[in-house]
Amino acid sequence: MKITPVEILHQKFNRSFRGYNEEEVDVFMERVHAGYEELYRENSELREKMEHMAAQIKSYQDIEESLKNTMLLAQKNAEELLSNKQREADLIMKNAAFESEKIIAGAHSSAREHQEEFSRLKNQKEHFLMEYKMLLKSHLAFIEEGKFPPPPRSAEVAELSSGNAVEAGKSRPIDEKEVI
Repeated sequence: MKITPVEILHQKFNRSFRGYNEEEVDVFMERVHAGYEELYRENSELREKMEHMAAQIKSYQDIEESLKNTMLLAQKNAEELLSNKQREADLIMKNAAFESEKIIAGAHSSAREHQEEFSRLKNQKEHFLMEYKMLLKSHLAFIEEGKFPPPPRSAEVAELSSGNAVEAGKSRPIDEKEVI
């Protein structure tokens, strides 16, 4: 049961024979009233402060919860971004590897083609030199014997004048029997 300071102040006691000194009781009651009133007011102020602090704590808890949610969302977004960037980097690396393999394959193919062309030209050169040596040898033999080759046929002259004899592969060494 709560007692208010006003109840203490207005409390009346019945008189009895040989009771307490009325004046002392009144002075003590005033002291109790003042102390209790101060405690009551202090309790009321503390209760208000406590309610205010509870409201602040609730507000801080709401802010904390909001911050937690924001942090979780930011972390989730960061993880998704990192995952997306990793997938993108993997895709770029795969494309780069594919493109480099294509470029390398093209370079190998081009090198093979160039090597084949070189071999073909080398063979043509060797063939031309061999035919030219044979031609020179046959002409030298004719000169040493004092015989000269017969004049070229009209088709051969036309080819020689157009420069297609070597290209067409129609130049041939002159056989000794043709001259004789």
